[in-house]
Amino acid sequence: MKISNPHLEKLFASEPYDMDSDLKQELLMDSVLHELKYHRENNELINRYFEKKSFRLSEDQQYGTLPYIPARAFKNLGELFISGNKESIISTLRSSATSGTPSVVNIDKETSRRQV
Repeated sequence: MKISNPHLEKLFASEPYDMDSDLKQELLMDSVLHELKYHRENNELINRYFEKKSFRLSEDQQYGTLPYIPARAFKNLGELFISGNKESIISTLRSSATSGTPSVVNIDKETSRRQV
């Protein structure tokens, strides 16, 4: 399942120093909002967490108002942090578990493509 984020694609298509800094910041924020909206709509755990925090997405969102997801959530619930269907997961990354419990991050094909 391909998840399209046109703002992110525009950032990836540009050369590192060719884009105006303000435009780059705007595209980055638009990309983050796009991703947050997708995950909120497709992951009940994230949606409930945002509801509990009374977090609402807005067009004029600032970085400082974005909710963070505690690392503990990736240790306790990482296997359940899947937005979309389980069949889209192509790999699962696990931390070295120095605390005894590994953090878990599921990677789908689109996320893997973006990492290259």
